[in-house]
Amino acid sequence: MRARRKDGNHHEVVRAFESLNCIVEDMTATDNFCDVHVSLDGLQWAWIEIKDGNKKLTKGEIKFQAKCQELNQPYFIVRSASEVERVVSEIKQYCKGKDNE
Repeated sequence: MRARRKDGNHHEVVRAFESLNCIVEDMTATDNFCDVHVSLDGLQWAWIEIKDGNKKLTKGEIKFQAKCQELNQPYFIVRSASEVERVVSEIKQYCKGKDNE
């Protein structure tokens, strides 16, 4: 299996998550999956697809996104490091809502 190509902003986005004390696990070596798995504050986590600018999702990425939506899993597309703080806030909100179910 060959590693997928990382978008140009991949490392910048990962560093932005890490600067907010997130644990980031790179998943780019796995086909038809997301780019990274992010966890924060222990039990809060999400699947993250990193896209540079207006690049489109691949067929495999679309299938993974649909699977996450079907199973009500936290999934986000991040297009720049400037979005990371908002996404972390949304992950916290998502997980808080799951705790109240």
